[in-house]
Amino acid sequence: MDHFKRLSVGSDGDRPEMAYTDSGNRSAGRTDYCLLFLHGLLDHRGTWSLLLPHFDERFRCIAPDLIGSGRSSKPALADTPERQRYSLTMQAAYLREFVRRLGVEEIILVGHSLGGGLALTLACSEWPDGPRVRGLVLIAAAAYPQPMPGYLDELVGRPGRLLLIPAVQRLLFRTGVVQRLVR
Repeated sequence: MDHFKRLSVGSDGDRPEMAYTDSGNRSAGRTDYCLLFLHGLLDHRGTWSLLLPHFDERFRCIAPDLIGSGRSSKPALADTPERQRYSLTMQAAYLREFVRRLGVEEIILVGHSLGGGLALTLACSEWPDGPRVRGLVLIAAAAYPQPMPGYLDELVGRPGRLLLIPAVQRLLFRTGVVQRLVR
């Protein structure tokens, strides 16, 4: 039997519901971290079912069905421009609201395929009243190219553009700079 919960998310009129499983240890003395497992395109939270029991003893594990997937709502989004329906931006907004409503304070994002792109989007964006992102696990992540916002380009400038050069990236990995920054 499939045990899951539902939670209303979003601020639009029909407030879609996100189906999810919530398992694991929340007792004192373990960890306050929550692992949020994000599935890929055309998938659902069940993709994590064999993995979750391995983390339940140490972590609170939450695996939602993204809006439009599994047992979550599948709104028509008729008022939303076609290219924005079920986009990373839209899914990220729903996930922020979902996590906020669950009251999670510290989170480790785990994403596969599209879920990896979402995890990356969430980790790299501001959560005004959201949890502290403590870690990021990407499995065959699908990262979709987005234009760099103008303000970021100005802020980063020429030194930041050096990080886009493959030879510089390899050097940073070989010398251990990336490993020290990611800890």
